[in-house]
Amino acid sequence: TITPLIVGAISTIIMIGLAAFMVLTLHMGISSIAFAYSVGTVFQFVVLFLLLSYKTGGFKLAYLFSSFSKIIIATFFTGFALYIPLKLLDQLVFDTTHTINLIFLTGITSIIGLSLYLFLTWIFQVREARTYVVMFGKLGNWKEILTKVQELLESTSTKV
Repeated sequence: TITPLIVGAISTIIMIGLAAFMVLTLHMGISSIAFAYSVGTVFQFVVLFLLLSYKTGGFKLAYLFSSFSKIIIATFFTGFALYIPLKLLDQLVFDTTHTINLIFLTGITSIIGLSLYLFLTWIFQVREARTYVVMFGKLGNWKEILTKVQELLESTSTKV
């Protein structure tokens, strides 16, 4: 049977072989390594997806592609919308020759981008985004969870 480890090894061989061919034979330069990595990663994704589909008895492809397309649309609009504040803040507000200003620029645009992406996934009703919101909601009581784990560990210890 084909295991994920074998698929990973084959994918790595494809990446290295394709990169070596493109750099050494076609003289395409360093950017061809990124292309080879992308090809290998896509190959690995497709094979592992097919294996998982086979082992689980199949997926509802209409649901997967619906959700995937919503995420792609939200990502595209977020990327496009981030370009404008990034350029405006870079040219008009921050002098990015200094590190601290660059950090502020990155932080502000990251917050804008994350907010817009979460808003768009909420508008498009992406179910996977709700999973992350629920997960982060559970992180709010992390002190209580760690205290329970500490109590559990102390009560199960044995004396020698």
